[in-house]
Amino acid sequence: MAERLLDDALADDLSLSFTLLNGDDFFGRFYGDAIMKRYAINRCDASISRFNVDVDGKLYPCPALASYQDGEIASPSPTEAFEGQIMNCIGCPYKQHCGGGCPSEIQRTGQTDVAHCLFKQHLILLAHLLALTIEKESPLAYRKLTEFMEEKGRRYRKDAELAAYLKKHPYFSFTEGKKAFDKEHRRY
Repeated sequence: MAERLLDDALADDLSLSFTLLNGDDFFGRFYGDAIMKRYAINRCDASISRFNVDVDGKLYPCPALASYQDGEIASPSPTEAFEGQIMNCIGCPYKQHCGGGCPSEIQRTGQTDVAHCLFKQHLILLAHLLALTIEKESPLAYRKLTEFMEEKGRRYRKDAELAAYLKKHPYFSFTEGKKAFDKEHRRY
């Protein structure tokens, strides 16, 4: 996959990179962080950009917590999760790029999943190698990737144009209005 992304970038075809960077998987996040030369603060996105609906029809903050009955395990507080990551990741050379292990795993077992850590370390190295190679071999492609990541970051801010559009079209639900707005103002 990384070879394909590199070949595409050198051929000035960034469509696959944009798709990957637009997503929310481990490699896409590590790749975006490598492009932007930033560190991860926390990797847990439970109830932020991820949730799980279990077969019982209940909503859970993430897939890792879905298999537990109510009251069996509580999602750790941000302080507990952060302290657990510090203790489990203190000697790891990748800690600034990873953001730590699964907080519920740390709370349940007292440690992170070693296989998961090794997998993330591999993805972090691969993402940085890819970003550095693109930066060196194709500065134009690297600039386009950087601009895409900056645009993606702006999505988390209130979009004044979208807010005005929704106010002008009150009969739309947010989802309907966003779809209509995106059709008229295609950006990504």
